[in-house]
Amino acid sequence: MALRPTRKHLPEIDITPLIDILFILIIFFVLTTSFGQSQLQVQLPEGKADALRSEEAIYVTLQIDGSLLWDKIPVSEEELAIKIMEAEKSNTLVLLAADRNVPYGKVATLLSRLHEKGLGQISLALQEE
Repeated sequence: MALRPTRKHLPEIDITPLIDILFILIIFFVLTTSFGQSQLQVQLPEGKADALRSEEAIYVTLQIDGSLLWDKIPVSEEELAIKIMEAEKSNTLVLLAADRNVPYGKVATLLSRLHEKGLGQISLALQEE
């Protein structure tokens, strides 16, 4: 009596759970990613403006209470002056985001200080109409 050769079954790898975990991780990272513009706690004035290269800009935020932020880090006026001196003066784009309820005099004073320190380009952030 001849014996039949047995077929060896190779184990199959089911990658469905791996794909499920991958999609869950992608959804988690998309939902937890913070976007810089949405973190500003100021109400910007409305208007139309040209698009700027925001990835190269340094953000200076003037909040309604008069406090200053340098790239979302709270700073005093003295610290702001030091950080301005450390910045590359010629190619640096400074985007000033001032709350719409801040008195114009404070905005004008800050603009003149930034200009006096020799920063190349200073632009005002606006909320799209």
